[in-house]
Amino acid sequence: MISFEKSYDKDGLNAEELEYLNALTTDITESFDDECEVKFALSHFCLITRIFDFGRYSFIYPIPLSERADELEALLAANEYAMREEIERIFNDVPKESLPYFFESFRHLDIDASDSKGESFRVKIKTECELLDEISELDFGEISLTQLNDADTEPYARLCRDEETNKYWGYDYKEDFKDGVSDSYFLENARMDFLRSSAITLAIRHGESFIGELTLYAFDGMGSCEIAIRLLPEARGKGFGNAAFSALSQYAKSIGLVRLFAFVDKRNEISLKYLGNLMKKAGEDGTRVKFSYELY
Repeated sequence: MISFEKSYDKDGLNAEELEYLNALTTDITESFDDECEVKFALSHFCLITRIFDFGRYSFIYPIPLSERADELEALLAANEYAMREEIERIFNDVPKESLPYFFESFRHLDIDASDSKGESFRVKIKTECELLDEISELDFGEISLTQLNDADTEPYARLCRDEETNKYWGYDYKEDFKDGVSDSYFLENARMDFLRSSAITLAIRHGESFIGELTLYAFDGMGSCEIAIRLLPEARGKGFGNAAFSALSQYAKSIGLVRLFAFVDKRNEISLKYLGNLMKKAGEDGTRVKFSYELY
């Protein structure tokens, strides 16, 4: 994934590309005032510029450094970065001839001309999560999916604190909160994620009882997102996991998604077996196995 936090690697550039890069970064930096944060990254022989101004992030559309540049791959790399960092995907100074890259790759776009001749555009990539005003509720008979409510505060906190459930989760709240947090922290955090359009957290209910959660997150703007499922200890081994995945698939379709992904720690034998029976293995890295599921 591209990074704006460290000096970018220039080793693959020839002298002509390097000269052009240095001229570009100087011109771009000088075009903004000191109150605006401007940082650069390289991807596929393109310069990507990240801007932070008035409390919001945006990007300048990738600028090719030579004929061997791949604008589409650089655009996808910038989108991947913005998705992981949970920031808006706004691209400024998009040339008219580059608009097809957006139409080919992304499902929901807001496009505005940024000059009077219509030669340059401002494009915002939107996700299925951003398009939702509220979390809908669906009843699947054995279980239902609903919003989290105040009555879920204690069981949801118990789920989030359960060490056996979360030892392979990938994030431990105790690392950031040495003195602990209140029960309400977890519920408020889930609600805030939805308000920021970064995640949808659904309560899994059996009757009126909260038994677990489904989370959809890392929406890529291309119809895919990642998923995670957690059940309370007392709800496991009763078939609720399979029912929850079936319900999740229907919910994902209802909001316009076409594909689901999941990443599982290689040490997590229970989840590997569970998702291996429901999804298709789609690769692995040093520590995780990737699964995918086509909704259509």
